Amino acid sequence: MNKIRVIIMLLLCSLASVAIADEEALVQERMVSIRAEGKQLDGLVIGAQARLDFIYVDAALVEALRTPSGFPDWLRWHAKDFASEELKGGALFVLRIETYNPWTFDPMKISVAGYALKEEDILTKPAYVPKGDLPSRFEGSLSFRVPGLKLKPGQEIIISYGEDKATFRVPKGR
Repeated sequence: MNKIRVIIMLLLCSLASVAIADEEALVQERMVSIRAEGKQLDGLVIGAQARLDFIYVDAALVEALRTPSGFPDWLRWHAKDFASEELKGGALFVLRIETYNPWTFDPMKISVAGYALKEEDILTKPAYVPKGDLPSRFEGSLSFRVPGLKLKPGQEIIISYGEDKATFRVPKGR
């Protein structure tokens, strides 16, 4: 009887590990990172003040977030904007910020596919939007829309913060 319990526990643990790996892969496919003010040196980024993770929220991610799982609460919270009236005809992104040093953050320096973010594009309530002088080891997030942006699987777009930029490839649906 004990052997059966051990086997069942091992099976459940391995299934949980697979589910967590799937969740991580789902987010990783939809994410691109920028190291703000960092310098590229042989594949390494040195001197960065912060890491900005831009996560594209699509129907596949929203569907996965509906199940109880290991997704972070901040991602669940911001992904709810996918159903908002303000998003109609646009794309939703969640930005996660982590500072390494004291750093000044201005959301209006964000650009997606050539579109410069405006105040009205930020869907997070103003009181919760990280901006201005941020301390070392600060972590925060916000959601924003890019009006009129229709993304297709495999399409590449440039996401930038000031002079720093990264290329994002839209994932294939699941």
